[in-house]
Amino acid sequence: IFIGNDLCAQAEIQLNDRENYAELANIYFKSGNWNEAKKIIDEGVKRYPKDSDLKMLLGKYYFEQEQNYELARYELLKALEYNKNNLEAKHILVNVEIGSQRFSSAACYVNELLEANPYGKELWMKKIEIYRLQDNDVEANRLLKRLRQVYPEDNEIKTAYLYYLEEEISARKKEGEINKVIDLAAILVEENPYNENSYIELIN
Repeated sequence: IFIGNDLCAQAEIQLNDRENYAELANIYFKSGNWNEAKKIIDEGVKRYPKDSDLKMLLGKYYFEQEQNYELARYELLKALEYNKNNLEAKHILVNVEIGSQRFSSAACYVNELLEANPYGKELWMKKIEIYRLQDNDVEANRLLKRLRQVYPEDNEIKTAYLYYLEEEISARKKEGEINKVIDLAAILVEENPYNENSYIELIN
Protein backbone atom coordinates (compact mmCIF):
# COMPACT_ATOMS: atom_id res chain seq x y z
CA ILE A 1 0.00 0.00 0.00
CA PHE A 2 2.78 2.41 0.96
CA ILE A 3 4.65 1.68 -2.26
CA GLY A 4 1.49 2.28 -4.24
CA ASN A 5 1.01 5.61 -2.54
CA ASP A 6 4.61 6.54 -3.25
CA LEU A 7 4.24 5.71 -6.93
CA CYS A 8 1.06 7.72 -7.17
CA ALA A 9 2.94 10.64 -5.69
CA GLN A 10 5.40 10.59 -8.59
CA ALA A 11 2.99 12.49 -10.77
CA GLU A 12 3.16 15.37 -8.30
CA ILE A 13 6.96 15.59 -8.38
CA GLN A 14 8.13 18.16 -10.87
CA LEU A 15 11.68 17.49 -12.02
CA ASN A 16 12.77 21.10 -11.85
CA ASP A 17 15.21 20.83 -8.96
CA ARG A 18 18.03 18.49 -7.97
CA GLU A 19 16.15 17.49 -4.80
CA ASN A 20 13.21 16.39 -6.92
CA TYR A 21 15.42 13.99 -8.87
CA ALA A 22 16.78 12.49 -5.65
CA GLU A 23 13.28 12.21 -4.17
CA LEU A 24 11.86 10.43 -7.21
CA ALA A 25 14.88 8.13 -7.51
CA ASN A 26 14.46 7.09 -3.88
CA ILE A 27 10.79 6.31 -4.51
CA TYR A 28 11.81 4.00 -7.35
CA PHE A 29 14.50 2.43 -5.16
CA LYS A 30 11.96 1.65 -2.45
CA SER A 31 9.58 0.09 -4.98
CA GLY A 32 12.37 -2.07 -6.41
CA ASN A 33 12.25 -0.33 -9.78
CA TRP A 34 16.00 0.07 -10.18
CA ASN A 35 15.96 0.73 -13.92
CA GLU A 36 13.62 3.69 -13.60
CA ALA A 37 15.65 4.99 -10.68
CA LYS A 38 18.79 4.83 -12.80
CA LYS A 39 17.12 6.79 -15.61
CA ILE A 40 16.04 9.52 -13.19
CA ILE A 41 19.49 9.70 -11.60
CA ASP A 42 21.24 9.87 -14.98
CA GLU A 43 18.94 12.68 -16.06
CA GLY A 44 19.54 14.52 -12.79
CA VAL A 45 23.33 14.13 -13.04
CA LYS A 46 23.27 15.62 -16.54
CA ARG A 47 21.57 18.73 -15.18
CA TYR A 48 23.45 18.83 -11.87
CA PRO A 49 26.77 17.04 -12.48
CA LYS A 50 28.28 18.15 -9.15
CA ASP A 51 25.34 17.31 -6.91
CA SER A 52 26.57 15.13 -4.03
CA ASP A 53 23.27 13.38 -3.33
CA LEU A 54 22.73 12.37 -6.95
CA LYS A 55 26.28 11.02 -7.14
CA MET A 56 25.64 9.11 -3.92
CA LEU A 57 22.48 7.58 -5.39
CA LEU A 58 24.38 6.60 -8.52
CA GLY A 59 26.99 4.88 -6.35
CA LYS A 60 24.21 3.18 -4.43
CA TYR A 61 22.75 1.86 -7.70
CA TYR A 62 26.10 0.42 -8.87
CA PHE A 63 26.69 -1.18 -5.47
CA GLU A 64 23.26 -2.64 -4.69
CA GLN A 65 22.01 -3.49 -8.16
CA GLU A 66 25.12 -4.32 -10.17
CA GLN A 67 27.64 -5.17 -7.39
CA ASN A 68 30.12 -3.10 -9.40
CA TYR A 69 32.47 -1.98 -6.66
CA GLU A 70 34.74 0.09 -8.89
CA LEU A 71 31.98 2.23 -10.36
CA ALA A 72 30.24 2.48 -7.00
CA ARG A 73 33.46 3.65 -5.32
CA TYR A 74 34.13 6.21 -8.06
CA GLU A 75 30.68 7.79 -7.80
CA LEU A 76 30.66 7.74 -4.00
CA LEU A 77 34.06 9.40 -3.81
CA LYS A 78 32.75 12.06 -6.19
CA ALA A 79 29.81 12.54 -3.83
CA LEU A 80 32.26 13.15 -0.99
CA GLU A 81 34.36 15.44 -3.17
CA TYR A 82 31.30 17.66 -3.66
CA ASN A 83 30.17 17.33 -0.03
CA LYS A 84 32.61 15.84 2.47
CA ASN A 85 29.79 15.54 5.02
CA ASN A 86 27.66 13.21 2.92
CA LEU A 87 27.23 10.54 5.59
CA GLU A 88 25.06 8.28 3.43
CA ALA A 89 27.87 8.07 0.87
CA LYS A 90 30.29 7.02 3.63
CA HIS A 91 27.85 4.37 4.89
CA ILE A 92 27.66 2.84 1.42
CA LEU A 93 31.43 3.11 0.97
CA VAL A 94 31.94 1.01 4.11
CA ASN A 95 30.07 -1.86 2.48
CA VAL A 96 31.73 -1.29 -0.90
CA GLU A 97 35.16 -1.55 0.68
CA ILE A 98 34.19 -4.64 2.68
CA GLY A 99 32.82 -6.24 -0.48
CA SER A 100 36.08 -5.57 -2.33
CA GLN A 101 38.13 -6.71 0.72
CA ARG A 102 39.68 -3.29 1.32
CA PHE A 103 39.17 -3.64 5.05
CA SER A 104 41.53 -0.88 6.20
CA SER A 105 39.72 1.61 4.00
CA ALA A 106 36.35 0.40 5.32
CA ALA A 107 37.59 0.89 8.89
CA CYS A 108 38.62 4.46 8.08
CA TYR A 109 35.11 5.30 6.86
CA VAL A 110 33.59 3.71 9.96
CA ASN A 111 35.85 5.87 12.13
CA GLU A 112 34.77 8.99 10.24
CA LEU A 113 31.11 8.05 10.75
CA LEU A 114 31.75 7.45 14.45
CA GLU A 115 33.09 10.99 14.75
CA ALA A 116 29.65 12.20 13.68
CA ASN A 117 27.76 9.57 15.67
CA PRO A 118 29.95 8.24 18.51
CA TYR A 119 27.10 6.22 20.06
CA GLY A 120 26.04 4.53 16.84
CA LYS A 121 25.84 0.90 17.96
CA GLU A 122 25.58 -0.44 14.42
CA LEU A 123 28.79 1.37 13.50
CA TRP A 124 30.63 -0.24 16.41
CA MET A 125 29.27 -3.64 15.39
CA LYS A 126 30.46 -2.97 11.85
CA LYS A 127 33.91 -2.19 13.23
CA ILE A 128 33.92 -5.53 15.04
CA GLU A 129 32.93 -7.23 11.77
CA ILE A 130 35.87 -5.57 10.00
CA TYR A 131 38.28 -6.66 12.73
CA ARG A 132 37.11 -10.26 12.34
CA LEU A 133 37.46 -10.09 8.55
CA GLN A 134 41.05 -8.99 9.16
CA ASP A 135 41.54 -11.98 11.50
CA ASN A 136 42.09 -9.53 14.35
CA ASP A 137 39.99 -11.33 16.95
CA VAL A 138 41.91 -9.73 19.83
CA GLU A 139 40.72 -6.21 18.95
CA ALA A 140 37.26 -7.49 17.97
CA ASN A 141 36.77 -9.16 21.34
CA ARG A 142 38.20 -6.21 23.25
CA LEU A 143 35.72 -3.90 21.53
CA LEU A 144 32.88 -6.36 22.10
CA LYS A 145 33.61 -6.38 25.84
CA ARG A 146 33.49 -2.57 25.90
CA LEU A 147 30.20 -2.51 24.03
CA ARG A 148 28.73 -5.00 26.50
CA GLN A 149 29.51 -2.50 29.26
CA VAL A 150 28.18 0.50 27.33
CA TYR A 151 24.97 -1.25 26.19
CA PRO A 152 24.17 -3.67 29.06
CA GLU A 153 20.53 -4.07 27.99
CA ASP A 154 21.19 -4.72 24.31
CA ASN A 155 20.28 -8.32 23.41
CA GLU A 156 22.22 -8.37 20.13
CA ILE A 157 25.45 -7.39 21.87
CA LYS A 158 24.74 -9.78 24.76
CA THR A 159 24.24 -12.69 22.34
CA ALA A 160 27.48 -11.87 20.53
CA TYR A 161 29.35 -11.58 23.83
CA LEU A 162 28.02 -14.92 25.14
CA TYR A 163 29.07 -16.58 21.89
CA TYR A 164 32.55 -15.10 22.29
CA LEU A 165 32.80 -16.42 25.86
CA GLU A 166 31.73 -19.92 24.81
CA GLU A 167 34.22 -19.98 21.93
CA GLU A 168 37.00 -18.62 24.14
CA ILE A 169 36.30 -21.25 26.83
CA SER A 170 36.48 -23.99 24.22
CA ALA A 171 39.75 -22.64 22.82
CA ARG A 172 41.38 -22.25 26.24
CA LYS A 173 40.32 -25.80 27.18
CA LYS A 174 42.13 -27.18 24.16
CA GLU A 175 45.24 -25.27 25.23
CA GLY A 176 44.96 -26.64 28.77
CA GLU A 177 44.69 -23.18 30.32
CA ILE A 178 42.44 -24.30 33.19
CA ASN A 179 42.68 -21.14 35.30
CA LYS A 180 41.71 -19.03 32.31
CA VAL A 181 38.82 -21.40 31.59
CA ILE A 182 37.57 -21.02 35.19
CA ASP A 183 37.71 -17.22 34.97
CA LEU A 184 35.82 -17.20 31.68
CA ALA A 185 33.25 -19.73 32.91
CA ALA A 186 32.59 -17.54 35.97
CA ILE A 187 31.96 -14.56 33.68
CA LEU A 188 29.63 -16.73 31.58
CA VAL A 189 27.60 -17.60 34.70
CA GLU A 190 27.39 -13.95 35.66
CA GLU A 191 26.34 -12.94 32.14
CA ASN A 192 23.88 -15.80 31.64
CA PRO A 193 22.61 -16.77 35.14
CA TYR A 194 19.51 -18.61 33.93
CA ASN A 195 21.37 -21.06 31.73
CA GLU A 196 22.13 -24.23 33.68
CA ASN A 197 24.80 -25.24 31.17
CA SER A 198 26.84 -22.23 32.28
CA TYR A 199 26.91 -23.58 35.84
CA ILE A 200 27.74 -27.09 34.68
CA GLU A 201 30.64 -25.71 32.64
CA LEU A 202 32.05 -23.94 35.71
CA ILE A 203 31.51 -26.95 38.00
CA ASN A 204 33.26 -29.26 35.57
